[in-house]
Amino acid sequence: MLDHPADTTLARVAERFGTPLFTYDLARIRQQATKLLAALPAGAMAHYAFKANPSLGICRLLREAGLGADISSEGELVTALAAAYPPERLLFTGPAKYPALLERLGAARPALVVLESLTEAHRLDALACRLGYRQDVLLRLHPPAALLEEAARDGIQVAETSSKFGVDAGHLAEALPALDALPGLRLRGLHCYVASNVLDADRLLRPAQWLLGLLETLRREGRPSLDCLDIGGGLGVPCASGEAAFDLDHFAQGLRDLQASASTPLRLLLEVGRYLVAESGCYLTRVLDVRESRGRTWVIVDGGIHNLLRGYNGKANRLLRLVGGKGRPLRQVSVAGCLPTPQDVLVEDLMLPRPEPGDLLALPNCGAYALHHSLLHFGLHPTPAEVALEAGDAWLLRQRGDAERVLEGQAICR
Repeated sequence: MLDHPADTTLARVAERFGTPLFTYDLARIRQQATKLLAALPAGAMAHYAFKANPSLGICRLLREAGLGADISSEGELVTALAAAYPPERLLFTGPAKYPALLERLGAARPALVVLESLTEAHRLDALACRLGYRQDVLLRLHPPAALLEEAARDGIQVAETSSKFGVDAGHLAEALPALDALPGLRLRGLHCYVASNVLDADRLLRPAQWLLGLLETLRREGRPSLDCLDIGGGLGVPCASGEAAFDLDHFAQGLRDLQASASTPLRLLLEVGRYLVAESGCYLTRVLDVRESRGRTWVIVDGGIHNLLRGYNGKANRLLRLVGGKGRPLRQVSVAGCLPTPQDVLVEDLMLPRPEPGDLLALPNCGAYALHHSLLHFGLHPTPAEVALEAGDAWLLRQRGDAERVLEGQAICR
C-alpha cells in the first residue's frame, strides 16, 4: 500500500479549499500508469475505466500516459473527447445503449464497441448501415458461475449466476450466425469481466484462459479474423492493513503465456480503473461535534455517504485517521456524516486519537469509486471540490458546488 500525503500538506489544502474535499496525488497516478504499461506484453492495450473516476483532469493525465479509454455513457464519451482521446483509443462498453447514445457513437466512431445482446447488435447495425460505415465489435459473454465465484472470493462480484451483462456462454453458438447476418458490424473477438478489486492475479487469469479457449474453437471452426480478447479488469488494491498488493509481474507473465498459447497473434485488451487511481485519492472531512450516546462515542463530520458510499467495501474506511492527533489518548469512536439518515455512517467502532470539533479526518484510497459513486444529491449538500496535488503545489480539478445551483433546471408545479 502506498504512503499518502503528509498531514501538514493535507491540513494546508483543507484550510485553503474547505471540507469535505477530495485530493489526488498525480505523481501516484503516473507511477501506477507507468508500472502497468511497462509490465504489459506487446499486443496488450490498457484502457482507463472512466467509471472509476471520470474527473476530466485525471482522464486527460491518463491519456497522456498512454492509456485508451473504457467508456460506457454519453457523459463519459463527452469527457473522453474533451480529454482528447482519439477514436482509435476508444472502447465503448456498458449494458444499455439507447438511441441517443448510439447516435453519439455513430459520430465518434470508437475503435471497438462491446455488444451485450443481439438486440443491441441490431440497433448498432441499423445505425452503421444508415451512416455508411462498419463498426468493429466484441461480444460480451457471461461466464460459468464457478469462474465468477472464484474471482470474487477476495474481490467484488460483478455478476452472479444470472446476469444483466452479456450473452450466456451457452448461447454463443446461436448468437454468432445472427451477428454474421448484420452487414454494419464486424465481429473481432470476445469480452468477459468477472470481478472487481481482485488481489489474486490467478483469479483473473483463469477466466482469460477460458475466454481464449472459446476464441480458439471459433477460429478452428472457420473464423480466423477473430483476433481480440477483452479480459475486462478487476486489478485490485489493498483496502485494509495487512492485505498484499496485486502481483502485477505475475499477472503480466500470465498474459504473455496466454498470448504464447494462442494459435495466431492475439490482441489483449484490459479495462483498468481502481488500480490506476484508487491509492492517489484522499477524502478530507472536518469534525463538527463529538457526542456520547449510551456507551458509544459519535464523531459527527461535515462529509458522509453522499460523498463516499462504499458499503460493499466498508473495510477500506477503517484506514481513516485523525490529522495531527499524535499524543492524544485513544478512544473508540464511530464516525457519522451530516445526512438525516441513520445509514450515514462512514466507520463504526474505530480506535482514534480522541477527536475534537474542528479536527481534520483523512481517509486514504479514495481515488476510485468514491465521489462519483455516491449519493451526491441526498440532502442537497454542495458537491465537494476535487484538488490535484503535485510537487508541492495544489490546484482545483473541480470547483466546490454551490447550494443555489440545486434549483437549476427545475420548475414549480402548474
